[in-house]
Amino acid sequence: MSPHAAATALAGAFDGLVREFEGHGLDRAEILRATGVSQKILADPDARVPSSSLWKLWRFGIGRLGDIDLGLECARGLHARGLGLVGYMMLFSQTSLQALRRLSRYSRILNETLRYKLEEERFRIQVALEREPRFDPLRHPIDLRLGGILTVLKEICGSPLLPVEVHLSYPRPHRTSGLAQFFGAPLHFGMRESRLVFRRADLERAVPAADPRLAEYLEDLAKETLQRSGDQGTLPDRVRRTIWTDLADGAPSVARVASSLGLSARSLQRRLEQERTSFSSVVEGLRRELALSLLMQRELAISEVGFLLGYSDPAAFHRAFRRWTSRSPRQYRVEAAKAG
Repeated sequence: MSPHAAATALAGAFDGLVREFEGHGLDRAEILRATGVSQKILADPDARVPSSSLWKLWRFGIGRLGDIDLGLECARGLHARGLGLVGYMMLFSQTSLQALRRLSRYSRILNETLRYKLEEERFRIQVALEREPRFDPLRHPIDLRLGGILTVLKEICGSPLLPVEVHLSYPRPHRTSGLAQFFGAPLHFGMRESRLVFRRADLERAVPAADPRLAEYLEDLAKETLQRSGDQGTLPDRVRRTIWTDLADGAPSVARVASSLGLSARSLQRRLEQERTSFSSVVEGLRRELALSLLMQRELAISEVGFLLGYSDPAAFHRAFRRWTSRSPRQYRVEAAKAG
């Protein structure tokens, strides 16, 4: 099974993005054809759609709408309730910091591959986006995710809230006025990770709509939801979902992935052998599939594709790609462009 098919996103969040694109003049039927998602699935906000369809949705929207601040436009229209169970948990939390803790802990309900890391310091709180190779080259999903956090936090706390710094992993765009106006904080481009940095005191204010009992009840539901989703798919599928956000930092270790799955390294390797595969084969297969996809994005240099897949040495990526396809990455890109 494809790792992209195995990983899923909440249909309600997907449909919200479709509605935003419709608001910019795109046709829903055409969007759904391009992404391979049916309206019947979107009618159930708790259903799941493949994460690959979300990637196709962004590629379609960016291609049709051109160079506008698409991610920020979508972020402005975001509401906590639009995030379903996760959003309601955040809304009824006692503080914005508690809301962020719940977002970090349960974001896999929204999307199994686009997650958040919360880093707490004495005076500062940082919310970082975990890296995902398919989405890393796209500026607009990063803008939406960071902008969405800020929009929802402002809604939750009921008062103005601004970060003290914004780190963006993509290069400085031609126009930055929209970003500067939206975030109201110093912008740092070309960073290793995309993140928002807040003053801790700003996030420890009481939330007006806080309801601790309701929030705890919703959190119990979220735990059950995560437990059910964690049991879905074969072990190789679960390994793929665990490793693919870490590829840009190099191939994840067996020990780290095993720990994330609640297994010992030896047990993970033994169970993968029973599935007639191995840890290295899963990593290799994921890298190959992502390489074929990322090379279709002509704005990415071939060396950047190799980096996103965890190859620190460009020659190593070229050798691996030739082993997979009997062609160089450049030859594949040229042939794919002619075929398209």
